[in-house]
Amino acid sequence: MATTIAPLASPPLPLEYLAYKTVYWIETNSFYQMYLFFEELNKASMEQQAAASNNSNHRRNATYYSYHGTALAAPVMPFQIIDLINHYDKCFRRRPLYSACAKGSLPLVRYLVDLGARVNDLNESEHTALWIASNHGHFEIVKYLLKRGADKNMKCKNGKSSKDIASERGHKHIVELLENFDYEMYKLMRRRKQMFKSRLLKSSNHQGFCDVNVMTSEEKSNENLLP
Repeated sequence: MATTIAPLASPPLPLEYLAYKTVYWIETNSFYQMYLFFEELNKASMEQQAAASNNSNHRRNATYYSYHGTALAAPVMPFQIIDLINHYDKCFRRRPLYSACAKGSLPLVRYLVDLGARVNDLNESEHTALWIASNHGHFEIVKYLLKRGADKNMKCKNGKSSKDIASERGHKHIVELLENFDYEMYKLMRRRKQMFKSRLLKSSNHQGFCDVNVMTSEEKSNENLLP
């Protein structure tokens, strides 16, 4: 009687490898493959959580990712996506957010930050995501990172701030933005705007309205930064 031997299970993919693949996809402009991977990873995570809460034995322990254009399946060790997003890849010597900032892809930067990428983490040269975006002259990314709490005063190993490197590269519009942006003032104005919208929604009798605000010169300098 023939004996059937069960196939060996594939070893779990380590976090280091997944971080490398994430940065690799960004560096090679393979954004769609990265999006697919994270979508499947999200699904796997939610299904594992649901299975755990239901004490089910049918847990999904695999996620699909694109590799050289081919969909493969492999078990993934349990971790949060935020761990992957913020993991430092030793091969490319950067985190996913740094690669996205260097590439100049604002949608990708937004996507990573929304997933939990920390905007003030440092690489080996003590560069922040803001520093990298300023260095490459990506104005919209610099503006977005500032609104998400990036510290414009942090300096790299050689003592240069984001404004210093932007000035050195001749990105005058970024230098002006970094000089004038005030994060605390921005948050204050954002709260005021949200309160104003909330009050308008409660007033069902208004067909139109006129937004009249008295702002200080400091508030006006940040007005164009509101979302």
